[in-house]
Amino acid sequence: MRAAGIAFCLVVVLALATASTPSLVRPIPPPPVPSPATVAPGDDDPARYVVSKPAHASFPLFAGGRAAPVVVSGRDYPGVRRVVGDLSADIERVTGHRPAVTTDQVPRHDDVVLVGTLGHSPLVDRLVRAGKLDVRGIAGKWETSLEQVVVDPMPGVRRAFVIAGSDQRGTIYGAYDVSKQIGVSPWYWWDDVPVPRLPALYVLPGRHTQGTPAVKYRGIFLNDENPALGTWAPGFFGPGLAPGHPDGFNHQFYARVFETMLRLKANVLWPAAGTGPRLEYDMTLFTTGPVRVWAYLSPRNATLPGYGPRYAVSLDGEPPQVVDITTATGADDAGTDPAWGRNVSDNVNRTVTTHTVTAPGRHVLKIWMIDPTVVVQKLVVDTGGLRPSYLGPPESRRAG
Repeated sequence: MRAAGIAFCLVVVLALATASTPSLVRPIPPPPVPSPATVAPGDDDPARYVVSKPAHASFPLFAGGRAAPVVVSGRDYPGVRRVVGDLSADIERVTGHRPAVTTDQVPRHDDVVLVGTLGHSPLVDRLVRAGKLDVRGIAGKWETSLEQVVVDPMPGVRRAFVIAGSDQRGTIYGAYDVSKQIGVSPWYWWDDVPVPRLPALYVLPGRHTQGTPAVKYRGIFLNDENPALGTWAPGFFGPGLAPGHPDGFNHQFYARVFETMLRLKANVLWPAAGTGPRLEYDMTLFTTGPVRVWAYLSPRNATLPGYGPRYAVSLDGEPPQVVDITTATGADDAGTDPAWGRNVSDNVNRTVTTHTVTAPGRHVLKIWMIDPTVVVQKLVVDTGGLRPSYLGPPESRRAG
């Protein structure tokens, strides 16, 4: 313990490796590929229920240059109402023709596609009550869907291809499974997977289901988002919309992430936090007034263009102060700042932030790594009276 009015330091080491490239970063477009196939991949696959050639009692999802319209209930979940738009767009990707999407109103058409969730779609529930759709295999289940062609479902409609879900995600998974059946990969956007161009699409008769997921919670986490994803995403989707976080990820980015997850039947996401690794210390101060926090950092080169490496410091929940180590130490202008030469010879970068303590007692100091390669040797909290020294004061457990 050191006497009152003298600085104390916390000796810490934080060696952080350069971030790896995240798996969700969209790569450079691949070289031209041969013309898309004109036959649905795996037409002879027994697990495939959407094919490119007609069969007995098959439903024409797209045939003769016409696409069956898609119908959804306005009472259904927002996610279900959204996914019918994606299904319509996927059919257009494969056939060149976009099906019409209607809400609540069933068009007078021989063949329609009906998408809905049990208990939330009056259109689907009406088929169940009429005994035309048997949902005993999915009712009450977790994230389970049924795809089935129903004959004479309602007046004015000859056949309906019904995509019914036990819950919201069950319906969404069912719609995206149809997209996968017609040849649209879950990675069509992120990895530019080619989509086949087909002259026709037919749904085979029978009851089709992927069953209830064996693992209840399935998902991904965005790991090591900087520097690759953290640089690319704001440049591609626009700046972050949260106040003070222009380098954050906005809803347009996450819409693409969520879509891919749902196409892969995932239901959990650990998002990119954007704050980086953090050190946090409890300390007791007996004085009030200005406090300076000196950071002793191992010299490192910047890994991101235009700035860095950077860290941030906060005392007692105040807005973090961001420090650009290169600028703060004069490394960007060695000819005019002799401190840079001293830092090189000492093999350490010393930077400082100033804070205000309004009351004695317990306080919390936090330091964040914003960019990769920030290596903290130790932190010195100067409450006044810090004496010059070559390596800074020794470690102490309390400060006065």
